[in-house]
Amino acid sequence: MKKLLFILYAYSALFFVIRAGWCASLEKGWDAFNKGNATAAFQEWESLAEQGDAEARFLIGAMYYEGHGIFRDRQKAAHWYKLAAEQGTPEARFLLGWMHAKGHGVPQDCREAITWYRLAADQGLALAQTSLGLMHLRGQGIPQDYKEAFRWLKQAADQGEGIAQTNLGSMYIKGYGISRDYKQAAYWYRQAADRGIPAAQVKLAMMYEYGLGVIKDYVSACMWYSLGALHGNRIAIERRDIVEKKMTPSQKEKAQQLAGERLAEHRD
Repeated sequence: MKKLLFILYAYSALFFVIRAGWCASLEKGWDAFNKGNATAAFQEWESLAEQGDAEARFLIGAMYYEGHGIFRDRQKAAHWYKLAAEQGTPEARFLLGWMHAKGHGVPQDCREAITWYRLAADQGLALAQTSLGLMHLRGQGIPQDYKEAFRWLKQAADQGEGIAQTNLGSMYIKGYGISRDYKQAAYWYRQAADRGIPAAQVKLAMMYEYGLGVIKDYVSACMWYSLGALHGNRIAIERRDIVEKKMTPSQKEKAQQLAGERLAEHRD
């Protein structure tokens, strides 16, 4: 589960853009939150939440979940998420589903999780589409169905969701529900790797190491392994060391240069 700041700024960014007639109390809450006064933000939003404002209910749920500006209370978080979810807020539906999937603040219930994931996924929320796709892929709370898994993961991947892109690449590698296609696998791994997903960086590096779906290239393989290794990925570290033994000093230098340039780009 991402921390509160990610929830507030990433999830809510999908629907908390400035709207006509946006409530002044919501704005006051955001102003307080941005100034580091979470307690004042909570007080502003709590009043609105009790009056039935779906956005405020979602925010209060997030704050209860993380214990930000208030004592942490996962049950109250679920209560407010559910109220917002019943009003059609896709992010609340996703997070309520996530809580049911993990058993956080509510009984663990994969079927209930799927119900909420599906509602949010049907609204186009990439995170929900990813979660629903993975449950189909793994057969969690629902019969394993590779075609449905692919359908939902593809929708999320097309929106740039990195975990979906990584799993889509793996489905192409294994031929789950689709024809095996190494080029497509490499393509999706690359999309996720560019977004900094360590697992995708390692898998893409392997594609370059063995020439699967791409031209064999130890420099590119070493670069992606090096990036994955920065996250402490054990396989990345081991494979990088193996590949480096097959490279010339100039190739090693080039790989490290490319890795450094990519890191600099992401910092910018």
